[in-house]
Amino acid sequence: MFLALWNYLKGYVIIKVSGFSTERFINMASYRGIYIWDMKTYDGYIYIKVSLSGFKLLKECARKTGCKFEIVNRCGLPFFVYRYRKRKLLALGIPAFVIFIYILSSFLWKIDVVGNDRVLDTSIIEMLEKEGIKAGTLKFKVDTKDIAKKLIEEFPDISWASVSLKGTDMIIKISETIEKTDMEDNTPSDIVATKDGIIESVAVSSGTPLVSQGDVIYKGDVLVSGEIILKDGEEEVGRQLTSAKAKVFAKIWYEFYNEVPLFYTENIYTGNEKNDTYFKFKDIIINILSPNILYENFDKTVVYENKLSIGDYDLPISIIKEKYMEYEVVDKERTEDEAKSIIEYKIEENIMDNIPEGDIVQKDTEYIVKDNKVYAKTTVAVIERIDERRLRSE
Repeated sequence: MFLALWNYLKGYVIIKVSGFSTERFINMASYRGIYIWDMKTYDGYIYIKVSLSGFKLLKECARKTGCKFEIVNRCGLPFFVYRYRKRKLLALGIPAFVIFIYILSSFLWKIDVVGNDRVLDTSIIEMLEKEGIKAGTLKFKVDTKDIAKKLIEEFPDISWASVSLKGTDMIIKISETIEKTDMEDNTPSDIVATKDGIIESVAVSSGTPLVSQGDVIYKGDVLVSGEIILKDGEEEVGRQLTSAKAKVFAKIWYEFYNEVPLFYTENIYTGNEKNDTYFKFKDIIINILSPNILYENFDKTVVYENKLSIGDYDLPISIIKEKYMEYEVVDKERTEDEAKSIIEYKIEENIMDNIPEGDIVQKDTEYIVKDNKVYAKTTVAVIERIDERRLRSE
């Protein structure tokens, strides 16, 4: 970590090397004491990081080995200061700022839990706080193996846990034990309806069917009983309880209501824009370029948000650029047909968001124009599965 900070403060470049003797080029650079690191091969080229002082000595190595190289990226504090050289206060404050960020990066600021379902995030966070682990804890005080062990001991539903530190984040990955089912396959149970509707089909594997095609049913009604009547001819000789199994489909109706105004306003951009660039650490904002926004109406959008890093180490701070775009509010009018087209699009969204998997067999929409608005009532009929097992109370 300290080496990465040192490289960032001194500055370095990433170069791309090509030629038939790239290995000889690297060996010669190392032999001459040129500081190079993080060598990677990609698409026939060798990419390496080189200190600024060492970069000046590479031309001789390239000439003697017949290799070529070019800069693909300039990194570090010197380049950042040069970019903002006209803003002296900013340039002078950068070294102190980087050191400040380095200190912040020594602390734990975020805890993420992955893989949990039954065990709540809040329960895990509370357990960690009892162990003295929370946002603001020094990272060197965190024993990841010990935390993983205590998680398994504390929560019976956790079968495996892994804890790791990535930058200023703690990542907790867990696997939960297999949840016990409420009832085994042979537990006496009925099949009940999950929704109101009209029965379309009933396919029974076990149990006694109580409904047939065309019957009106309501949510919670017993469709297939887990009680089987045993007969000898026409005479009942006994009763037996079983776990009812069946696939039951019914026609279900859904209703959606939409409205679209005939008179509306639209935002028309004027082309006037201003940018705002700032650093953000958690909820703390440090402005670099703070524009004076005098627009009466404007939209704000994020142009980019880059997380700062030192080498391969991500810092808990981002540099964000936002754009403010002025617009004028213009009154407009649409036709009834245009309003109906918008409603049709909304209906499709209603269906996608609210109707589960099933076959749509009917869709009717009624339109009414009133008070300069187009109102629509849509009825959709769907064939869907509505059976659910329920433990018998007796």
